[in-house]
Amino acid sequence: MVKKWNVYLAMIGFLLFITLMFTYERFQGFDAQMASLLYGNAILEVFHYFGDTIIVVSIAALLIIWRAFRQDIRGMVFVLLGIGGGYLLNQVMKRVVERPRPALPDQLASYSFPSGHTMLSLLMLLIIAYFVTRKMRNTGQQRIVWGIAIICAVGTGLSRVATGNHFATDVFAGWGLAYAWFIWIVWWYESNKGKLA
Repeated sequence: MVKKWNVYLAMIGFLLFITLMFTYERFQGFDAQMASLLYGNAILEVFHYFGDTIIVVSIAALLIIWRAFRQDIRGMVFVLLGIGGGYLLNQVMKRVVERPRPALPDQLASYSFPSGHTMLSLLMLLIIAYFVTRKMRNTGQQRIVWGIAIICAVGTGLSRVATGNHFATDVFAGWGLAYAWFIWIVWWYESNKGKLA
């Protein structure tokens, strides 16, 4: 069941995304400070694999197979909406905003805002945590699973600043939009029980 605080947090995340979408140029000082703090951090750079396309697609496929074995059609659609829809949303927003990436040698050619690694890793990890904890009765175990997912997602987002592929505002916008999208698909999934076998 989607709780009120989840909805409020999703609204805040979406508002953060919208705000940064139109004002990111005003946060150049913040972006520069975050880059100075994190750039070249080898520990953070390891986390970028959580948002790697091959990893995300592979895990999404495994999640779909898992839900298929459990005869959960809604769950299969949930994963497709979450990760596939999140990817499409990210690509559309990149082309709408058209923000160049940080000026570094051999930089990626795609647009910077919002961070795709950040969005997809957060969506993937939250979806995994959601399915894993649904049948758990132990609140402590649930918190551990969600905590690990959040730590890995935060690490992945910060890794994009550490590698110089994104500005910090790209990452914060990605977190905000991805969380709002996640809560929306959870609401869809839970409100359509019984409509799909």
